[in-house]
Amino acid sequence: MNIIVLGAHPDDAETGAGGFCIKATQYGHSVTIIHMSSGRKGRKIEGIPESKVRKEEGEKAGKILGVKVEFLNYPMSEIPATPESSRRIMSILKRHHPDIVLTHWPVDSHPDHQVAGILPLRPFIWSQKFCLGFYEVYSGIQTLSFLPNRYIDISNVVEIKRKGILAHKSQNPEAQVLMHEKMSSFRGIEAGCKHAEAFYILGGEMNTPFDTLFKDIRKFQQSGGLDRLNMGLW
Repeated sequence: MNIIVLGAHPDDAETGAGGFCIKATQYGHSVTIIHMSSGRKGRKIEGIPESKVRKEEGEKAGKILGVKVEFLNYPMSEIPATPESSRRIMSILKRHHPDIVLTHWPVDSHPDHQVAGILPLRPFIWSQKFCLGFYEVYSGIQTLSFLPNRYIDISNVVEIKRKGILAHKSQNPEAQVLMHEKMSSFRGIEAGCKHAEAFYILGGEMNTPFDTLFKDIRKFQQSGGLDRLNMGLW
């Protein structure tokens, strides 16, 4: 399968869905992380433009996780929610023909995360060609009101995920590792394993491509949802 993981900034996709990316590539699937932004206008890190530093870190993290990496180069904290950016995301998804798209849960305290979560909704609803899911970052601080309907056991890849996060040296990655391993430990308790990543899949009470990737991940079902989209036919 072809999988796209959309992140507002380098390190978002790695923290929220890094374990998923590793396991998907181990199963032989193609995974591309698309970073929407990589730096603020005019900002430098030790004299080097922030966008250059963070792109290099994102590429290094991608190699550790075993995924391809792309950058859209929107200015950080200024990712637009406009017809133009919506058309751009739609064009990118048409080019990649993904079976699964993962992005930020849009109920989030960071405006860039909000936009990254919203933009794939239009192509998802209009095309009905892929499975759309959401991941969490810094739950309770950034991601808010997140109630997952899928879990993936990442216990055997958590060390690789940690290395991917630590590749983002400019971002105080030790604190990110500590926070996200607390989260994966908590989600592991919910899922019945040591470490897990949690996702909310639209139409999640139905069979989706997500389930064909990891058949053991559904721990419970939720009533309601987007039955009319008939995801079982995708």
